[in-house]
Amino acid sequence: TMLARGARCEIRGLVAAAQHNATRCTLTEFHKAIGRWEVQLDGGAALRVKPANLIAIVAPIQGVSDEEAGGTMLARGARCEIRGLVAAAQHNATRCTLTEFHKAIGRWEVQLDGGAALRVKPANLIAIVAPIQGVSDEEAGGTMLARGA
Repeated sequence: TMLARGARCEIRGLVAAAQHNATRCTLTEFHKAIGRWEVQLDGGAALRVKPANLIAIVAPIQGVSDEEAGGTMLARGARCEIRGLVAAAQHNATRCTLTEFHKAIGRWEVQLDGGAALRVKPANLIAIVAPIQGVSDEEAGGTMLARGA
């Protein structure tokens, strides 16, 4: 996902507190009033960071590059929406969970919300997250940033 409460991130682009750039952290709470995520740094300290300065980290699939798997936003267990299928267009806009990446064919096996399994190219998968109640996507840093995904 994706930035969500509990998500692992890396801090980038800070100017006033540049010593925290490249530091890994865990998101703990979004503060709507100031438009920042509170994060727990791996060293133990807490910090409030703008969404634009947080990069989501997902665990890599052993032996598969990020590019092959569709980028760092797609990982086993991620929730996605299927888009842009032509031959199986009936599945467009269907939500699913990523179950396994098949490197040999360059496709994710997904479990559709209706129960069926399908193999889909990474380019046809859009990571989705649950919105933070009472906070717009723009305030939280866009649709890829949310709590509880």
